Amino acid sequence: MNKVNSLLLVLVTTLLFVGCKKDEDAEPDNLPIGRTWKITQLVLSTSIGGTVDQIPTMATCDADDIFRFRDDATYVRDEGASKCNATDPQIVEQGTWFKDGNTFTWDGDDYTIEELNRQRFKLKASNAAGSSITITFTAQ
Repeated sequence: MNKVNSLLLVLVTTLLFVGCKKDEDAEPDNLPIGRTWKITQLVLSTSIGGTVDQIPTMATCDADDIFRFRDDATYVRDEGASKCNATDPQIVEQGTWFKDGNTFTWDGDDYTIEELNRQRFKLKASNAAGSSITITFTAQ
């Protein structure tokens, strides 16, 4: 009987630890604040041209840019490791953003949040003509 009780205690304890494990993908509602992000996919889809990722066609000096979304509802776009022109400022773009539920408004344009976690931030916008843009950011 003692062995059964001991075994039962071990099983219950194991289940409690496994069942109470922190969900590593759970994130606070304020993401993407506090992280730096790089666009790793910029997919354009049209009824005429199909679906094309624009990142491979971009100049390296644009593709390595870093975005920071601040808690004051502003963002900056940083030139990243390489500049297109040596005299360009390091901060090449600034603007505003707003998150309301699953909608992310970025400089006045509305996107649907398709994914938002520690590693990825994915936005999509579509128009009446059936074209869409999907932007995937990866945390740096």
